[in-house]
Amino acid sequence: MIAGIIGVLFCFWLATFIVFYLHEVGHFGDSIRITKVLPYPKMYSFQSRTRYGGLIVNAIIFYAVFVYQPENVFLQTVGLVSWAHFVIYTILGSFNQEIKVPKMLWDVWVFDDVPNELWWIFVPLGVGALVYFKDFYIPIVINLLQLV
Repeated sequence: MIAGIIGVLFCFWLATFIVFYLHEVGHFGDSIRITKVLPYPKMYSFQSRTRYGGLIVNAIIFYAVFVYQPENVFLQTVGLVSWAHFVIYTILGSFNQEIKVPKMLWDVWVFDDVPNELWWIFVPLGVGALVYFKDFYIPIVINLLQLV
């Protein structure tokens, strides 16, 4: 059982690292570069073979945690982070600025998972995930706050 603010923060950071790493694995790139670990992890996948693979991995993770409903607080936190990452990425990622990248830079450019012209698909998808799974994941947030 994790207890105290240090334990909860470490659990949350480790869950975030794992979810972000699996998100990048979902892109099926040649390699994953970790550019920052503190205060939060930041990474990207080189030569990604799929644009939506990271979001699909996020959805698989938070749905699997929802279905199996593990008693383990860490696994619940992994599901929570994956759900939050999916919701934030699909909604906010639909409206961030995208610049035109010359084709010769495609090998080194990090593309956004959500193309802005498909906002009408991704925003409802994110809102739907938020509404449908909130009754499962919000109590996990409350539980983590109580462990502090």
